[in-house]
Amino acid sequence: MKEAPIIMSTPMVQAILDGHKTMTRRVVNKNTSETIGDWSNFCWDGSANYIDDCGVIGHPKERINAPLPSIDRGFPDPVTGKKNYQYLHVPYRWAEDCTVYRIYPIWDIGDRLWVRESWASQDFCICNESDLPNVRDKNTGGYHTVIHKAGKENYAWGMLGEPKWKPSIHMFKRSARIWLEITDIRVERLQDITIKDIIDEGTPDFGPWPINTAMLITNTNNIDDLQRELSYGMFIDLWDKLNAKRGYSWESNPWVWVVSFEQLDKELS
Repeated sequence: MKEAPIIMSTPMVQAILDGHKTMTRRVVNKNTSETIGDWSNFCWDGSANYIDDCGVIGHPKERINAPLPSIDRGFPDPVTGKKNYQYLHVPYRWAEDCTVYRIYPIWDIGDRLWVRESWASQDFCICNESDLPNVRDKNTGGYHTVIHKAGKENYAWGMLGEPKWKPSIHMFKRSARIWLEITDIRVERLQDITIKDIIDEGTPDFGPWPINTAMLITNTNNIDDLQRELSYGMFIDLWDKLNAKRGYSWESNPWVWVVSFEQLDKELS
């Protein structure tokens, strides 16, 4: 078991706190994956091809197209100790020798994730080192209480107004209040998501409009079709807001690690 940070947006943190989010999708890339190859040499779209002449002069040349990535799942790995053995087969330097490499997620079942979220330090609230979550003051060596943007914590803002929130990427481990334990990991294309998974991702199961109004707009009389249409739309919108600028839009349909988790009790975390 290992511990690792994971960044969550404020709406998704709120969904975890409310018990609605038990799953997250992370794009398969060099930051979320383990492999022995150089990431720039993988072929994801089947565009590479290998010219095979069998090493014989005058032998007819055969063009072998690279296959698309495929999913495989074996048994628990006795060497690495990984429980999750689902991985991707992806062509690697295919034009040179038709090689296929494996790509694994950086996490495993049973690993614990501490959530990085928007936070602030209450510099006027001094606490003990053991009073977590907190942050250490570099100047005094003391500790200050940490508050978080999501949820209903007693911020005690008073006349000081709303705190100056710090980006989640800058959160320290000791400042985290939410710990998750991974219960399952699989890999799939983003657009393969089901309506159940959309809800498990923390997406509301209905859109922002009243049901009757939405039925008129979408021209449907079937509430199940409506739920599906609005839920997919809300998930796609949220996904693109977080990932489209990074080149991983819904339309591009990237490969994603699907990570299921459960929230740990404070005592266990």
